[in-house]
Amino acid sequence: MKLPFPIREATHVVSEGAAQSTRLASRFLEAQRKGAPLLLTATAVGALTGTVASLFHKVLDWADKTREVVWATDNPLMTWGIIPAGVAIALLISVWLVRAWAPQAGGSGVQVVEGLLDGVLSMRWARVIPVKFIGGFLALGSGLLMGREGPSIQIGAAIGQGCVKILRLPKTLMHGLVASGAAAGLTAAFNAPFAGILFMIEEMRPQFHYNVLSVQAVVLACAVSDVMTRLMTGDVNDISMPILAMPERGTLWLFVVFGMLFGVLGFVFERVLLSTVDWFRSLSRWPFIFAVAFVGLSIGWLGGADLRFVGGGEEVLEGFLTVKTPLKFLAIVFAVRFVATVASYSTGAPGGLFAPMLAIGTIAGVAYGQVVQDLGLGGALVPAHFAVAGMGAFFAAVVRAPLTGIILTAEMTGNFTQILPLMLTCMAATITAHSLGTRPVYTALLERTLSQQGKPPDPARDEDKTG
Repeated sequence: MKLPFPIREATHVVSEGAAQSTRLASRFLEAQRKGAPLLLTATAVGALTGTVASLFHKVLDWADKTREVVWATDNPLMTWGIIPAGVAIALLISVWLVRAWAPQAGGSGVQVVEGLLDGVLSMRWARVIPVKFIGGFLALGSGLLMGREGPSIQIGAAIGQGCVKILRLPKTLMHGLVASGAAAGLTAAFNAPFAGILFMIEEMRPQFHYNVLSVQAVVLACAVSDVMTRLMTGDVNDISMPILAMPERGTLWLFVVFGMLFGVLGFVFERVLLSTVDWFRSLSRWPFIFAVAFVGLSIGWLGGADLRFVGGGEEVLEGFLTVKTPLKFLAIVFAVRFVATVASYSTGAPGGLFAPMLAIGTIAGVAYGQVVQDLGLGGALVPAHFAVAGMGAFFAAVVRAPLTGIILTAEMTGNFTQILPLMLTCMAATITAHSLGTRPVYTALLERTLSQQGKPPDPARDEDKTG
């Protein structure tokens, strides 16, 4: 029997709707089938990275407190003899671990992660994780001017690589999980999940396979890593400071000038750092050992003179932000930390550049802010305004990742009211550094690592980073 037209039309609509629903369900199930292994494993990578990086953070906090107690002694033999010798021995052991067991674990490791994602470098994850953890503890715990974020990033990348190997996952997932682990490592180092995501997308843009699924994996890993970090280390900003008022519009030009000065400073820092790294690498065995030992002794002597001269810099930041310091002493601390940061990193011990660069930027910012106040140019601005801007600007000038510098600084300090001055300062610093002909520091370090292995540089990498 032929159905009336209205009923036939309704039946047709129902059948079409059912077919459409079936197609949507099929697409959904297919997407889940393809994406679930990556997303589920990225969740595990984020949890593991957050846990290991938080443990690393805790042991370094213990080392910092122990170092303060030990260096507080009134015994000259301890201060100028035994303690510096202990620092030198710890540094030599750290460098030996790297050279003997995991050469890929030296320095920050960011350039190695970029090379791994680019397919031009390999990494032995099972060796990198313990060497980075133990070697980093020895170097950073003894007072060297390096940060925990470098080890955290590389450990996270190694965890991602290890999950693929242990779980026998398809090699096609390797890239996404290594990227997720690296981003989760930066998240855990500073309680800064947005910065972890942006660092992967901005700094590692030439190496990162940008697609919807890989971005989801990175975001998921960073979120889970942040949860684990806050559970283990507390739900606080990495740097404790008051929330600053938004600067008046008539004073914003001061941040542009400040950023241009930082562009020049970033240019000088990168040139000095790369030249010193090259010099250390050119040394034969015994001269290299003596040079590393001398760096360790020097760090020990600096710590005996003033603890603000040594360490990653987080405790230094809070002190300079809350206590007015004479310009002369600020200049001394700035010069000492600038040179000691370059020397510490050039030894090849495991440790990052982020934290000491943030410290240098803060010190310069406080000094600039005091000069602005003395000249009566800043109105209601205080040195802390420029200290916050300086953290992001020096990072942006050297790494050439301004968005990461802006968000990292805002997340670490909680001062999201300073986004506009941060944008002005970081962009002025980045443009100035680029105009002076510098290259992103990790790109330059990657090229040096490749040249050591006899691999030619890739011009496209520079174009991707600067074009």
